[in-house]
Amino acid sequence: SIAARGLGLVAALTALPLLLCVARGDAQGHAVLGWVPRGLLFAEVWTNDAPCAATLDECLQRLYTELVDLLTTERLARPSRASLRPRPGDGIDLGEARPWAEAIATDLVRRLPELRALVETDLQAAIEGDPAARSRAEVILCYPGFRAIGTHRIAHVLWQGGAHLVARLLTEQAHHITGIDLHPGATIGPGFFIDHGTGVVVGETAIIGARVRLYQGVTVGAR
Repeated sequence: SIAARGLGLVAALTALPLLLCVARGDAQGHAVLGWVPRGLLFAEVWTNDAPCAATLDECLQRLYTELVDLLTTERLARPSRASLRPRPGDGIDLGEARPWAEAIATDLVRRLPELRALVETDLQAAIEGDPAARSRAEVILCYPGFRAIGTHRIAHVLWQGGAHLVARLLTEQAHHITGIDLHPGATIGPGFFIDHGTGVVVGETAIIGARVRLYQGVTVGAR
């Protein structure tokens, strides 16, 4: 199923320590679904997380392959509101789905340096905005807001490419772990900091500028 394949992909995104080790299996991946930013964007923190069994290039290839496979499945399914099964008359075949998936996956991999730089601004905002933050590692490891924001940064790229189901899978897993609900369609500028964060909701149509700080229980985007 798309959901089951999604868990495998998120494991690949999070548990390559990262981008340095082979992805873990689904069972372990499920336990670290909210850690996309720590692994994918801050590999140096996790170099001792597991025995290194692959080069950076090999890990990127694994990430790319997993993502293409999952996106192809999403495209072929074209889920309706009522079902994950293909709708009659869609006419989607592998010849169309695969190039679409490859284009989105390629875009994400190419934008990893850009995403890393963007999440660096979020990390700096947390350190500057919270006197209790004693180190970069503490923010990366312990701050639920940072987990949610980093996950959103990646999911937003997928959302922009049209991979809406996979993007929602990522952010909903982060929501489950952190209590912070960031819709992947929301536009969020650099230097974003969520302090504590329980109950924060940012909707699809929200546009948040640069250097914004939110506290727990805040909703952005409701009419």
